[in-house]
Amino acid sequence: MSNVDDDLFAFSAKHLEVEFDQIITAEQAKSYKPSLNNFRLAIERIDLPLEQILHVAASVYHDIVTAQSMGLSTVWVNRRADKAGLARLKTY
Repeated sequence: MSNVDDDLFAFSAKHLEVEFDQIITAEQAKSYKPSLNNFRLAIERIDLPLEQILHVAASVYHDIVTAQSMGLSTVWVNRRADKAGLARLKTY
């Protein structure tokens, strides 16, 4: 799930060297995270019980708070852990 359009994700995906089971872009969802709509679309496409879905993200605001509000388990990847400032947020 990404806050980009389909073309940008397709371009970026070529460099990731991994195949995704599902790709949900902001263009497909017709909204940007943290909109509930993006998460609803992902849950619908994944088609598993909520307790079997783990949402991993670097943004507390755009991802973690909304995912948890939808009943998803989450992991926050603190990409700024070694930097000063806002990176020192509580882990979830």
